[in-house]
Amino acid sequence: MVSTYRNGKSDVWVANLQSRNQIIPRGICIGQAEPLNEGHLCVISDTSGGLDDQQKTLESQMNCSLMMSPELSEKQRNKLSELLRKFSGLFTKTEKLTAAKTNGKHKIYTGDHAPINQRAYRVSPT
Repeated sequence: MVSTYRNGKSDVWVANLQSRNQIIPRGICIGQAEPLNEGHLCVISDTSGGLDDQQKTLESQMNCSLMMSPELSEKQRNKLSELLRKFSGLFTKTEKLTAAKTNGKHKIYTGDHAPINQRAYRVSPT
């Protein structure tokens, strides 16, 4: 795993692949960070396989103008268009609205403290 390390902290995503609950106690060490040795990097130079041609076709069909603010300069529009086409695989290709599924089960272990029961409310962004 490669992660960004700033100010002595790094974000680490952990997945529980077991069928039983796992509790990670506060302060437990779940990994070790080491500097990346560039000698361990490998580059794949063979790009044959045909996927690039399909990707370029999809990228050229993508209408980026719908995602751009009319306030952008021509140079900014070109840069943004290039960026959106480069990462077009991140966007949905269907016209259907895709709503986030919120039916996942989870528990928050609060130790000896009572659970917090409070109605949700909106908070001003300022």
